[in-house]
Amino acid sequence: MSLWIEQGFSIKEVMTFAGHSSIQMTMERYGHLFPSPDHQKAMAMVEAKLLG
Repeated sequence: MSLWIEQGFSIKEVMTFAGHSSIQMTMERYGHLFPSPDHQKAMAMVEAKLLG
């Protein structure tokens, strides 16, 4: 599952692939692995500083 999330699959796609009956079930198990917008912004800033 974590590889699908790292590759940018949506919550709905992960839910379907995992065979979960609801998005709630997926988020209870894997929600912490989905990056938040704040996380994405912070990582973009780190990348810009490292790579110019």
